[in-house]
Amino acid sequence: MTLLIGSDPELFMETPNGEYINAFDGLKRGVIKGTKIHPELTPYGGIQVDGMAVEINTKPTSCPGVFARHVAEGLDDARRRYEGQVSEKSTWEFEMSYLEAQHPMAVELGCSPDFNAWRGGETNLVPNMFQPLRTAGGHIHLGWTKDAMGPAHVEECCEIVKYLDYFLGLWSLVHDEHGAKRRQLYGKAGAFRPKKYGLEYRVLSNFWIMTPELAKEAAQRALDAVHAVQEGLPKPPDTVAKAIEIGDVNDPFVSDLIDQAEDEYMELQYATAG
Repeated sequence: MTLLIGSDPELFMETPNGEYINAFDGLKRGVIKGTKIHPELTPYGGIQVDGMAVEINTKPTSCPGVFARHVAEGLDDARRRYEGQVSEKSTWEFEMSYLEAQHPMAVELGCSPDFNAWRGGETNLVPNMFQPLRTAGGHIHLGWTKDAMGPAHVEECCEIVKYLDYFLGLWSLVHDEHGAKRRQLYGKAGAFRPKKYGLEYRVLSNFWIMTPELAKEAAQRALDAVHAVQEGLPKPPDTVAKAIEIGDVNDPFVSDLIDQAEDEYMELQYATAG
């Protein structure tokens, strides 16, 4: 079966002056109709309100370039609808009084749990919604199977997610300015949800949606992580989770592991090209 990749990144909308544009108000004004339960379908995939953020869904594809184009089309759609710009921040702190005045659907966090690949698929705790911090994830979906659930599928997901952390999670530490703050709520190492078609990788923030180059690179790395497992490459070191938790690229332990992962990733690229 063809390996496919899609995504459902969240984004905060803001004015040119950097002021927050209320995503949920878009439902009231009719500029957006999609919700988590009933997404609004679009040519690139879909769009909806997700709490205090806007979420775009991109159609599955096997091509990183097409993946990046779908993401760009979704961002342009959000800008047009809200007459604003996509914030480069993946975290936003609100006054509690502001959150308390919102619709209950706007402040809900973690409607369903995710799982930890480094702990054999153990359930992660759902964050407490009664706090000012809100975050925007850049979740990536990978599909390589059909109607596959159960212990064997979860085990396969765990092995793939470890490689996703190795090739994508560590890479994100170099590029993601707001990642450490987001990990206070979401994006712990190994975070994923098993799906009947494959998995949802939930470690990354939305940093990679900001340029087509980053989106294409993220897609290629994600696809290569699946290939690494399918080709039986040695498992990534267990220390990957600790490095992502530390999150400081100036820490020698973290920087050395990033370098190791990049060397192995380039070796895989050359082997695939050959």
